[in-house]
Amino acid sequence: MHFLTCCMLFFLVLSPAMGQPMQRKLSYHQALAIRQQELERMQREIKTLPQLTEQVQALERQYATKTGEPPSKVEGAANIKPRVMARQNLDYTSFSHEHQHKLEELDFHFKQLEPVLLVLSERQIRIQWLEQQLARTK
Repeated sequence: MHFLTCCMLFFLVLSPAMGQPMQRKLSYHQALAIRQQELERMQREIKTLPQLTEQVQALERQYATKTGEPPSKVEGAANIKPRVMARQNLDYTSFSHEHQHKLEELDFHFKQLEPVLLVLSERQIRIQWLEQQLARTK
């Protein structure tokens, strides 16, 4: 019986949290608030790009000083998985055409930010890799 309870808990509680579509109906205002919060979070992350770029350059200089050679641009970085910005899976079909359009406009902004988010992710991966290499050369 305990096993059955655990299985039911998994499918009821954990499955939706693992990227499955949201089951409960949201109001337009709730969906709009979720999308706006996600967009604001992405924009805050993007603002860190100049600092990440500076950090990469500093770590590359430090690596070159320690080892006497410039760091590889790609070696080892494939082992580190990029961090993905999580977004909720929302169903707009129950909203009016006007509300659907407004939410789709926000989705379009997300699409426009994807290349910048990719660069952001690449910088974060580069920092991790350089830090790992520097830790090994001590």
